[in-house]
Amino acid sequence: MGDPYGVARDLIAAVADQLPADYDLAILHALCAAALTSNGDFFAAIRSGKADVVTDEIDRFTATGILLKSGQVLDADIIVTATGFRISMLGGIAFDAGGKPVDPADTLTWRGMMFTDLPNFASVFGYLRAFWRTCT
Repeated sequence: MGDPYGVARDLIAAVADQLPADYDLAILHALCAAALTSNGDFFAAIRSGKADVVTDEIDRFTATGILLKSGQVLDADIIVTATGFRISMLGGIAFDAGGKPVDPADTLTWRGMMFTDLPNFASVFGYLRAFWRTCT
């Protein structure tokens, strides 16, 4: 099956190379979609100081931006909210391997369908069937 954890380490290392040396890598989960931007544009914006990723809760909106529950004030031209968004992997089905509970959201996927810590299990999601429909 290869080493999906190694792939994750390599991906995080590649992303870290795109960010300032003192950047908080704990928020990399918030950068997952940005990792797919062409030519690293998003990371260049972070390095230049023109963009940042902040994970916190919104206390309230202000005339110029957002007051966060931590007390930090963010002035903003554009606000994109993602509060309360939680993905339920595989519909919240309870899984176990060898009697030990496994949360698929805490695993890595291999080839987009197999999960670490869940042997003999695969799940297909996405446009797989759409391809066959267009070919018939």
